[in-house]
Amino acid sequence: MLELVNAVTTTEISQTQAARPPRTTEKRWSDMSVSEAIGVLEEPLSDLYESLRAFVIALGDDVQEKQLKLYVAFKRIKNFVCVEIHKDKLVLYLKLSPDTVNIEPGVSRDVRNIGHWGTGDLEVLIKNREDLEKAKPLLLRSYDES
Repeated sequence: MLELVNAVTTTEISQTQAARPPRTTEKRWSDMSVSEAIGVLEEPLSDLYESLRAFVIALGDDVQEKQLKLYVAFKRIKNFVCVEIHKDKLVLYLKLSPDTVNIEPGVSRDVRNIGHWGTGDLEVLIKNREDLEKAKPLLLRSYDES
């Protein structure tokens, strides 16, 4: 009886199990916190984020930045813009009524009835410098109206 308790059992590994590559310890992009995502952004997008951040902070002495797990919030008393970091773009949620803005398909959209992280009803995508320049007047309006 004791021999059975101490016996070692072996299992045969199938060819499909043996052919699988080992799991990596690298995190997937969607599993990263915003601070981790900022740390691994590639050059053009990291420069774009820093330009956006500098512009928003320069809007006034009362602007505060808070990094949460999934987004970065910029606020005065309340959030006026929230920024999600994606692998290929920055997604801004502005505290503006989409009814007062000229919505450009592929650049901005009304997200009042769409679930999203952050505060704001207007989503603006930033993929390059031109998009950032288009977003600056909206950022200023959002700051002034908050």
